[in-house]
Amino acid sequence: MYIGGRYYDIEAKRCDPSLSRNGDAMAVIRKGMNAALDDIKSIPYNRDSTRVGLVFAAPCIVDHRWNEWPVRLQALLDDLRQYQAKYRCGLARTFPPWGAGMKYEESSRTYIFPGAVLLMRSAGA
Repeated sequence: MYIGGRYYDIEAKRCDPSLSRNGDAMAVIRKGMNAALDDIKSIPYNRDSTRVGLVFAAPCIVDHRWNEWPVRLQALLDDLRQYQAKYRCGLARTFPPWGAGMKYEESSRTYIFPGAVLLMRSAGA
């Protein structure tokens, strides 16, 4: 990919981490990033390009009237900011106010997908 006068080799992964009480959303995102970084490092190195791992995550939670997804979402965003600072990576996110209305019904459950995260990290040389 060529952006802004630079070449990039990119490996992307997607995941739907759970914001439920028993889920560890950040662990799912880290696993996706590690897989992207491992995969991009397995291709032949081209010194003219920057190798990047990218994760697109759409956090979700089962819709219950008693769930506390905004609190759990805030905890995930805090974890993402710490990851961003530690690894000096790019982070973009969108969780619009109407995100709570983004629902998906599957069998007897309804899931809320309140927004999305994009995390980019250089794979190094």
